[in-house]
Amino acid sequence: MIDKQNKLVIFSSILLCLIPLALISGPFIPDLFLVIININFIIYLYSNKNYEIIKNKYLIILLFFCLIITLVSIFASNLYSVKSSLFYFRFGIFSLATYTLINLENNILN
Repeated sequence: MIDKQNKLVIFSSILLCLIPLALISGPFIPDLFLVIININFIIYLYSNKNYEIIKNKYLIILLFFCLIITLVSIFASNLYSVKSSLFYFRFGIFSLATYTLINLENNILN
């Protein structure tokens, strides 16, 4: 029987493989896949209590950069820039999730 963690990994692997196909439909479906993969990754980290992945120096630099972009957008006169710059951190989490999926599932690249 497949446990919950393996189901999350398999589901995220399938969504990761479907992202190029989903790009044809427009921006909503790939972004939805990205958010689902990120949520599954966070659940996987929480359930395994493996927080060493989060301590990656590139993720810290990316989150610091996102914080700077958000602060600059807050002080800008355009409110739309705050909305567009607020959620850039999801791409850093997505890259870590992809890295983790590739390490867990060696066949995903095939």
